[in-house]
Amino acid sequence: MKAIFSHLTPNFIPQQERKPPMIKDGRRRVSFLGAFSSPSHAMTLKGKHIAVEGLRLMAEMRSFQKIFGAENCLMLPAASWEDLIASSKNVSPALVHLSGHCLKEQWVFEGQGREVSCVTGDELGKLFLKMKGLQAVILSGCQSSCLAHAVKKRVGDSVRVVCSTTKLNNTFASAFCADFYKRLAVRGIKDSKEDMMMEKAFNETTSKYMIGKETNTVKFGDPAPMMHREGDDGGRVLDFDHLGNPHPTDSSGNPIYSQQCLRCNPQFGGKFEMI
Repeated sequence: MKAIFSHLTPNFIPQQERKPPMIKDGRRRVSFLGAFSSPSHAMTLKGKHIAVEGLRLMAEMRSFQKIFGAENCLMLPAASWEDLIASSKNVSPALVHLSGHCLKEQWVFEGQGREVSCVTGDELGKLFLKMKGLQAVILSGCQSSCLAHAVKKRVGDSVRVVCSTTKLNNTFASAFCADFYKRLAVRGIKDSKEDMMMEKAFNETTSKYMIGKETNTVKFGDPAPMMHREGDDGGRVLDFDHLGNPHPTDSSGNPIYSQQCLRCNPQFGGKFEMI
């Protein structure tokens, strides 16, 4: 990883625009391959909407691109499973980042029309196993731990997998991953032991977001105990055991999401782990 990040300055600005090296099989060597799936238009088989903010994911893409440099990463907005497969034939990334939604131990990709494509950890692992030089996979989606262990079973000890053991606040997830990547860039200049460097960067990022370390951001921790309970339809019951200021209401008088409510907007953003 040192070679991959060595062209970055400590301020994460590329020293010069240059094409990443090619490797023997013709794939372009890049530091980062990101697949961002935001099927806010799509539904599950039971007719429930899957909402991931497309605009937030676009902002996340830009922040990651600033870290790695446009010439050294490949971003896939509104990514489908087929997009990721096709990209794996053209580039060999050191890091693969998936942002979006994990549903029943499957990763949700964009599909055709109002459908989605759900891919198992085993299928993901088979694809990642073909990526020469891959060092880490980051699954930035709610409760992606079981999926990550299935990926890990395929890729083995040579690839680290970062995943979430809880639900995630989207803003927290974006900030946590960006901070982790910045630390990787700096460590890549100084350290030659890649696995040790990656674990150190992850631990430092986790420590930063623990309680008492950050005063103006959502904290590292499980938000589930603080959130509104779910109704029979899977939706939040917003008028139950309310915390904070009263919710605003819609035209029918039903309570709606409130930024000031500590159950709508818990102070805990989620937990990541590295395996």
